[in-house]
Amino acid sequence: MNSSAELFIKKLFNVFLLTILFVLVSSIGYKIIYPQISFIKCLFATIITVTTVGFGDVLNVTSHIGTIIYTIFVIVIGGGLVLYCGAVITAMLIEGHLHSILIETYAKRRAGKMKGHVIVCGAGTTSYHVIENIYQEGKQLVVIDNNQENIQKVKQSFKDIVVLFGDGTSEDVLKSANINEAATLVAILSNDRDNLFLTITAKMMNPRIQVISRAIDYSMQNKFKIAGANYVVSPNFLGGNRIAARIINPNIQGFLETIIKQDSDKSINLYHITIPETSSLVGKSLMDTEISKKTGLNIISYSPDGKTEDYIFNPSADLEIKPGAMLLFIGSLEQKIKLEELVGTK
Repeated sequence: MNSSAELFIKKLFNVFLLTILFVLVSSIGYKIIYPQISFIKCLFATIITVTTVGFGDVLNVTSHIGTIIYTIFVIVIGGGLVLYCGAVITAMLIEGHLHSILIETYAKRRAGKMKGHVIVCGAGTTSYHVIENIYQEGKQLVVIDNNQENIQKVKQSFKDIVVLFGDGTSEDVLKSANINEAATLVAILSNDRDNLFLTITAKMMNPRIQVISRAIDYSMQNKFKIAGANYVVSPNFLGGNRIAARIINPNIQGFLETIIKQDSDKSINLYHITIPETSSLVGKSLMDTEISKKTGLNIISYSPDGKTEDYIFNPSADLEIKPGAMLLFIGSLEQKIKLEELVGTK
């Protein structure tokens, strides 16, 4: 919900509350003037007076000059409040704020049903490419940003995506994104201070969540890790390394860039998959799984317990597949899906 829509809702709530209070106080006033008449009838008289529906003088206020003056006061103030309330509602309809409120409510409802999803806080230039890749993988995704231009760009580029307007560091906004059920949070806000605060907040709300954060200042990496970030990315540091690698090892760097960013129809990329305990491949040798024959993939690395530091590069054909192990390979998205079906994760 954008800030102007929130302003309209607060304004509508305030004037509505003020109108109700005024009606009750005015009804009490009539009850004091006419103690012999029931409060319900005084309330009815007040409501038809401020709404000017014209049911007549149910209290016979014209019989006394004091009640006439009091009723004039009720009509002027109460009628003004009712008209102002109607004007606010009309403005919401004309300016489209009601539509944005309904869209935001629907987005929060969808996010509330997600499990194991990714939350991306920030929808700027860098975030756009992150969102693009996650979206293409078909993963459940919630994007949070407080810039309407960024939000509109994301909505226009990616159909049916869940986007929430708000401050990514706010606990209320993170709750709306269903952070307790999320698997990963990506912190790509505009500055390191906000990303650091977001990392701490996310870990406090969900200690199990994986937090990937951007650190513009490379020296901030240790602080992010102490704050709970599982992985810290410094674009300036990585960019410098890639430029140097292009100069020192142009062929190797060119190959890596080719497999990561190739023709969009081929979607060649580096992927990994974890072997579940129920997989039919558990206990078999790499050769007996016939992964290469059935999917066209070659496994380039194997981790027995799923930890990246334990990678076995170019695993032998007689290597036994264990539950919880991780396979790393280069291939297309279609080949990845075939392997998932073979492993039993699809």
